[in-house]
Amino acid sequence: MKALSQKFTDHPKSNKMTYGGHFLFAVGLAAEFWAVAITLVIHAVFPFWFETEASEFVEHTHDLLNNH
Repeated sequence: MKALSQKFTDHPKSNKMTYGGHFLFAVGLAAEFWAVAITLVIHAVFPFWFETEASEFVEHTHDLLNNH
């Protein structure tokens, strides 16, 4: 069984990040997801607002994760 500390560092290392860097990256991405989720709820009520934000966010996230 891997040491507990390795469980926290293997995945970040495989993405060329430190644990702290990975933490901040993941929390920042989660905050963006929350903001987009709120935007989509507003869009559901007012379909003429935020017409392209969801697709733009998907593209942004795809690029971010594939180039990181």
